[in-house]
Amino acid sequence: MKFKYEKPQNGYPEWNNNPQIVSLNMNKPHNDFVNYETKLQAMEGIKENSSRYISLNGKWKFNFCKDIKNSWNPTNLSEFFALFRLKNIIIL
Repeated sequence: MKFKYEKPQNGYPEWNNNPQIVSLNMNKPHNDFVNYETKLQAMEGIKENSSRYISLNGKWKFNFCKDIKNSWNPTNLSEFFALFRLKNIIIL
């Protein structure tokens, strides 16, 4: 056995004792499903080369709402154009 887990002396799990641990046993967000035009492209595995791949990276309009009552729901054209006053966030 390579690793032997030892319970902390205070009885709490290790993530409850260490503020540096923010997640355990998690993968970074990702999508495993990519469509390719040809079998050769699929075997190369470079998703950016597929015309069916769309990256969501870039600038997005963003509006943070604390709850649904304060959410932004445009009901007329002037409110729709207010969309252009929303803040941009960068997604990488």
